Amino acid sequence: MEKLKKKIEELKELGFTKEQATELMEIGEKEVLEKVLEEFSAKVDEQTYQDYLQRVKSAKGNNQELTKLFTEIMTHVYGEENVESKREELFVDYVQSIIDLTKETKHVYRKYSEGDPDTVKAVEDAQKEPEVKEMAEEIQKDEEN
Repeated sequence: MEKLKKKIEELKELGFTKEQATELMEIGEKEVLEKVLEEFSAKVDEQTYQDYLQRVKSAKGNNQELTKLFTEIMTHVYGEENVESKREELFVDYVQSIIDLTKETKHVYRKYSEGDPDTVKAVEDAQKEPEVKEMAEEIQKDEEN
């Protein structure tokens, strides 16, 4: 898990607090599980997939049981000898995507702050989009709570 630790440190260097990094990892667990379940569905018959899906839903809130199921599913998909390395790889990829998005966002913010005409126009155009307005409203509500 050394690679993952380095990526988490990189998040902190970008300004994420320990709490924010922890929250991102919790979100990442769900994203990684979804990805593994998607690959699992392609490798097993429909009944087996539905059985595991039901077991995962039933285990929500029981981290020990979820971890056990996650490991079983990963064993089916990647083989027992590859579970730990694949788990780390999936989390490293997830954290790297957050790092890349953060760097890109900071880059755009810097260019916008400097008055780059193309960037200013792109941001102003994006602000007119209904999806962006909705997202901004949701973020503002979250910040108020």
